[in-house]
Amino acid sequence: MSARWRALQHRHRYTYNAVIFPQPYLDSLNQLPSHELAQKFCFELKELASLSSIYNQVNYVKNVASSFSSFLAAADESLVLWASKMYLELLFLENSLPLHRTLLSALSKNKKFWDLIG
Repeated sequence: MSARWRALQHRHRYTYNAVIFPQPYLDSLNQLPSHELAQKFCFELKELASLSSIYNQVNYVKNVASSFSSFLAAADESLVLWASKMYLELLFLENSLPLHRTLLSALSKNKKFWDLIG
């Protein structure tokens, strides 16, 4: 029986539950700055929140990371603070562990704002 249980554990890479986005987080996405890249970034976050499967979220989080990277390349410091707060909060949401690798890789590639984000 224990071998069967171990095989079952290895078969499922992630939990069945998607990342849980709390309502205050979703509400703060509606209070976005009127910058074009900020709107694109918020759209990507809202799309990620609308997905109901962790597998779909793992695939889609690449779009969020790409949008965040392009946002960091073109935005000023006040917008970067807002976007980095929203982005870093993703790391602390329930069931977000499968997304961490992709989310952190985008942060490691953008060294320009490390002092500001940190």
